[in-house]
Amino acid sequence: LENNLWVNILEFNGIPGVDDDHNGYVDDIHGYDFVNKEGDPTDDHGHGSHVAGVIGAREDDNQGISGICGNAKIASLKVMNSMNRYLYSDLIAGIDYLLVNQEISKIANMSLGGTSTTSLLRAAFQDLHDHGILVGVAAMNDGGDLNHSLDYYPVEYPLDNLIGVASIDSTGFLASNSNYGTSSVDLAAPGVSIYSLNHLGSYTLRSGTSMAVPHVVGVAALLSWGQPSWNYQDIRQRIMTSSFENSAINDKVGSGGELNAYCAVQGIIPCAGQGVSSLKREEETEMNVTQVGDHIRIKSPPHSQVKILNADGQVLKSLELRTTEGWI
Repeated sequence: LENNLWVNILEFNGIPGVDDDHNGYVDDIHGYDFVNKEGDPTDDHGHGSHVAGVIGAREDDNQGISGICGNAKIASLKVMNSMNRYLYSDLIAGIDYLLVNQEISKIANMSLGGTSTTSLLRAAFQDLHDHGILVGVAAMNDGGDLNHSLDYYPVEYPLDNLIGVASIDSTGFLASNSNYGTSSVDLAAPGVSIYSLNHLGSYTLRSGTSMAVPHVVGVAALLSWGQPSWNYQDIRQRIMTSSFENSAINDKVGSGGELNAYCAVQGIIPCAGQGVSSLKREEETEMNVTQVGDHIRIKSPPHSQVKILNADGQVLKSLELRTTEGWI
């Protein structure tokens, strides 16, 4: 991540211990630590490093992983402590910082949530909306329905600059602990056993809607980079309309589907239903098959032997699906 960190040039070239850019924060070179009230926002838990890696770990450096948007610039606004807990006052301060320093980004990742709200917190998110900042937010992890039995904020704020994200596993099913609800959760993204960075300089697997959100934010960053004139509404609409229809979650999230980076970037809408040649198991049972651009998604029981045939019945490719889903 080091080479992809946002740099506050005035502070970087300034005098240590001095608020060189006069924004009220001293030595905020790469962001700010609102928990400890200091300029060094170094992660002391691991949650933030993992999320940041999914969004923008540097690409093509022959190390570890590549993020969704490997050339992103990431500012670290630390509002969670070493126990991965936060105060609303620190979250609000982080939002205020982002609004004052709008050159940082027009996209924010907030893999967090609480079961209560305050007028000040609601006003802070309204300010993000009014300044045109797109925010990916977590559905959180109780396995419950936000339409009825649970309340979480900020995901349930009725603001169109928020994208509420649920978590799915590698088979496309809703993760067992992911919250859902069509009124506030917009789509799903991978959030089970996600491999990314930790705060100790190595890599780890983590699960949860916190891991799903940065997939969406990473795609938003790709779209913003490719279409710099787009506002938050343009980016949000593309992500929503290009989501991949998923029958396992179509009554769980507003879009009825899961994030699809390829369709979002290529503008393939809808992201399903294009015709393909017959794909069958050895016993000639039809599989769940969909073409997405130049790729084909196959869902079948694990260890199925797959043969791809052309219209004349000639075998074009043979392979074994080791899991329940494969892409070719």
